[in-house]
Amino acid sequence: MYILYAVISALLVLIGTLHCCLTRKFNFQKPPLQAIWFFGCGFLLIIIGLFNFALLNEGGHPVLKLLCLISNLMGVIFAIALLTVLKKVQVYVSLMLLILLTGLSIFI
Repeated sequence: MYILYAVISALLVLIGTLHCCLTRKFNFQKPPLQAIWFFGCGFLLIIIGLFNFALLNEGGHPVLKLLCLISNLMGVIFAIALLTVLKKVQVYVSLMLLILLTGLSIFI
């Protein structure tokens, strides 16, 4: 279970990093605002993934476990809200990974 948790966390960090790196590649209609939102979504995925890595490293500390659970739930809510506006593959993949992390973080 720990290996699966680490792999999913790494995938989330990877997707977030790719998201941030690709910000400059897209021509946004209103560059400042849309680019900031695009970069911010990737940054959110990186932070959530790193929180989950920290939970694995600290051996399930209660405060960190609560923070991971809250951040994972907030990520799930954000991804669901994003699906109402943007139905893209990366949103579905991120949502799936966040749901898996949320479920696994309860048992770590």
